[in-house]
Amino acid sequence: MVMKTIKPVEILLVENNPGDLQEFSLLFKESSIPNNFRFVGNGDEALEMLFQMNVFSDIPRPDVVIFDIHSFRKEDWNLLQEIAKEAGIKCIPVLFLTKDLGIKEEAEKHFSCPIHSLNEPNSINEYKNIVKSVEDFWLSKQK
Repeated sequence: MVMKTIKPVEILLVENNPGDLQEFSLLFKESSIPNNFRFVGNGDEALEMLFQMNVFSDIPRPDVVIFDIHSFRKEDWNLLQEIAKEAGIKCIPVLFLTKDLGIKEEAEKHFSCPIHSLNEPNSINEYKNIVKSVEDFWLSKQK
């Protein structure tokens, strides 16, 4: 029987909290799916990575983006508009971490693809659930 090789998923986390970053980093290292986990601290850096600009010119575009909405500044909503305009990146799955249920509706105004939102994690089990959601989504895409 030939096993299908799964290409590592390129994961981008936009997060400015070192504690959250550490939790996600450790959990994605232990993930059941091969992945290249990268992070940036704000929307400007995320935009540079998505458009493969400056120091990110040789980094592959992410397959999945996880935004901690609290890492956003008001002007970072412009980032969403830029993503929505660019054919090569406008359908990258985006997962928002937030406690504000209105964020999903605001984000959907900017994207043509589905937006997913989850509660911002407060415990190790909630971090694990988010990583599991990414794993499940990615594995379902590979079928």
